[in-house]
Amino acid sequence: MNLLTLLHIEKTKNSIKRMENTVKDQTADIKEIEGEIAATKNDMAELLKFRNEEEADFKQALKDDSDAVGLLKQAIAALTKYYTDNKIALPALVQKGPEYAQDEDKAPDATFASSDSRKSESGGILAILAMLVEDTEKEIAEGRSDNADAQEKYMKQNGALTDTRDSEDEAKANLETEKADLEEKIAAYEKHKNGRKADQEGEEGTQAALGTDCAWVKSNFQSRRDKRKTEMQGLVDAKAFLSGTSELP
Repeated sequence: MNLLTLLHIEKTKNSIKRMENTVKDQTADIKEIEGEIAATKNDMAELLKFRNEEEADFKQALKDDSDAVGLLKQAIAALTKYYTDNKIALPALVQKGPEYAQDEDKAPDATFASSDSRKSESGGILAILAMLVEDTEKEIAEGRSDNADAQEKYMKQNGALTDTRDSEDEAKANLETEKADLEEKIAAYEKHKNGRKADQEGEEGTQAALGTDCAWVKSNFQSRRDKRKTEMQGLVDAKAFLSGTSELP
């Protein structure tokens, strides 16, 4: 095998080795990204689970508070009707008491002159019930607001995790494509290397065969030359005999 071919094959082998090392690194990177993808999926699942539980708690609290407000309003309406039917003066704190008699489902606007005056008034059962309704409705409003904020936060966090997941998926896909391309290139290099090696081996076989033939010719050349001279002389003698210029012994 000539030196140039040997150098070329060795260079190809080194290139293949480097590419194989790169493929190993890419395989490790893909495995690492797959772990990151699994972790991101888990984070998204946990976030969704927490949000669902949070939403369920809100809905249950909303139902409980709404039911409580309904019961309080019914109690206020019943007491108001009792006072009215029995011509009993309504407590001073219920400033819109008749409103319950007109519409049992409508909450009063229990607005007082000030918080100090509210404390200073002598309370009655209707006033207490009205304050409970007001407080519960405030809790419902605050609960709705808190739930809306929680949903907004969830959307932002889930959006960030989704972006992360998309980036991880893209990185994995790119690595897999690069790895596949490199593996294809390695196969091409291997084929080229083997082809060059086979060509060189064929050339060496041809050279060996030629060397054998030449050696045979070299070793038999003198004897074949002497035989050829004898044959030529025989032909010359025969020609001379036939032409009558010579006699055979």
